Amino acid sequence: MRQNLSRRALLKSAAAPGGTTAGSGASGGFPTIWARNIKDIAIRHVGSPVAAIPAIAAQANKDLDFTIQMQAAENTDLLNRLLTGSEAIDCADISVTFLKYLVGRNVSRAIPLAKANDWDRTISLFTKGEYLDGRKVSRQGIAPYGVIHATDLTGQKLHDGPSEWLTGLKPERFTNT
Repeated sequence: MRQNLSRRALLKSAAAPGGTTAGSGASGGFPTIWARNIKDIAIRHVGSPVAAIPAIAAQANKDLDFTIQMQAAENTDLLNRLLTGSEAIDCADISVTFLKYLVGRNVSRAIPLAKANDWDRTISLFTKGEYLDGRKVSRQGIAPYGVIHATDLTGQKLHDGPSEWLTGLKPERFTNT
């Protein structure tokens, strides 16, 4: 802990206004904490090889006042890491098909629907569990609609249908207000 601001404290203060996604703390609120001295903070991001791109981390490290450490991991390896040692990951970019396995294990938190930008413009496959022609999406297997709605902020239980809490969305889909 440096300057009384650890990586976890940074993430908690960033997460407070907007909630978090699976292991994430990067959903909103950063403008309110950028004024602090955070040069010695490193945030560990783990995602699939198509998400953990070294060039993105390099640019982020140039643009931000803190360090992003990106690690690539296949989804099953990342799921195992989240279930056995989630405290070693600050931001997890995991496939929506694995979210169901994280519910009820205190690994993730939900995000208030009110913080989701353009939710009203999001396709009904995600928002209502319907195709564009109004047909209901199959509930067999793991579909995004079945794991995207939570019962409350804790995100420890999935809601069967639309709710005021979301999980499994990318942070750029959220407002900072």
